[in-house]
Amino acid sequence: MFEQNRKNFIDKMKPNTVALFYSGKTIIKSADQTFPFEVNRNFYYLTGINQPNVILLLTKNAHHCQTFLFLEESDPQKVLWDGDLLSFSAASQMAKIALTNVKKIQFFHSFLFQMINPLRNSANFDIDGFYFDLSRQNQAQQANSWALTFCQKLLSSYPFLKIYNSSLFFMSLRQAKSVYEVNNIKKAISINCQALHKVITSLKPLMYENQITAIFHGFLEANQTKPSFDSITASGKNALILHYNRNNSQLMPNELLLIDAGVTYNHYSSDITRCYPISGVFTTLQKQIYNLVLKANKEIIAWVKPEHTFTQLNHYGKTILAKGLKELGLLEDVANIDQYCYHGLGHHLGLDIHDVCNYSDIIGENSVITVEPGLYFKQFNIGIRIEDNLLITKDGAINLSHQIPKEITEIQALMK
Repeated sequence: MFEQNRKNFIDKMKPNTVALFYSGKTIIKSADQTFPFEVNRNFYYLTGINQPNVILLLTKNAHHCQTFLFLEESDPQKVLWDGDLLSFSAASQMAKIALTNVKKIQFFHSFLFQMINPLRNSANFDIDGFYFDLSRQNQAQQANSWALTFCQKLLSSYPFLKIYNSSLFFMSLRQAKSVYEVNNIKKAISINCQALHKVITSLKPLMYENQITAIFHGFLEANQTKPSFDSITASGKNALILHYNRNNSQLMPNELLLIDAGVTYNHYSSDITRCYPISGVFTTLQKQIYNLVLKANKEIIAWVKPEHTFTQLNHYGKTILAKGLKELGLLEDVANIDQYCYHGLGHHLGLDIHDVCNYSDIIGENSVITVEPGLYFKQFNIGIRIEDNLLITKDGAINLSHQIPKEITEIQALMK
């Protein structure tokens, strides 16, 4: 898959250009402690390698294209503390790059200089420009800052070079998912389903949100995976906060628990939201609002097509919610629906939770998206969101998370 991904990227490159990608580096937390490493997702998309301080170099001219990989050699002393790094042969096999083109990272600058310098050019073509991954989303992995810094240094020495932003290509490249990618997302959803089953069968009044979070995360740890984002475990009024993550309140009887949580599997993510009655049974008002959100969820899933946009999806879903609230007597003017549903109703899903795609474009066939209508009432301390993950086909959508219970009868039966 990764070799094909590189081919697709190279096809978009201009002739006589070079593209550079950096995997990122470990980020210092404090003193000698570091945050867990997160690979730059565009780099991973092109290589399948999950290791700090690795550089991918792609070249293209009118006659041929080349791929090079630069990585650290294993240090016997570091191995004693941190474990071994990928060998050159393992990296070659993983990324499907010729072993002769896998080189020591300390030679990267001299290698690149030989390519750029007309008097010492071993690439047999004149380089007109460079592609750098300058996407805003990559700042957390420091790959963006590496690209920006290196780009500035390059221009200071070679001002004639043209600079292109390669991140724009990934909006289309990563939109349609391959079978490999969909299978990884399905696996993440399967683990997500099992973890939520643990949650719903453990849920009792007077527990704490952090205990629920621990149940979910503990199941993931036992299955050698991890959350795809900071889990939202929000009871009562906390569910009004879309990205609530304090997760420290006590679960009060007759309130609802909203849990928005995902799983990452081979760097591909699930993103599921469910709402459960803490006492095991929905109140009349909770049931009315929940059923309306569920109606919107199911009708969007039945309606969405690859030619639709997220703007159309949002309008379609919020129209259902507004009409339903007016029928319930909870909304006078349907134009004011944003008071009770103040977020978009879906997004692309993949290597990133909010995957890097062009959201003004059509959703597109083979995309994986979320559908997540919600309603929030401060006066009732009620926040309800129901989120599923869909594979968009040429005819409509397949709900990849259909196995995760969301009908009121199913939920209440599991909580008896």
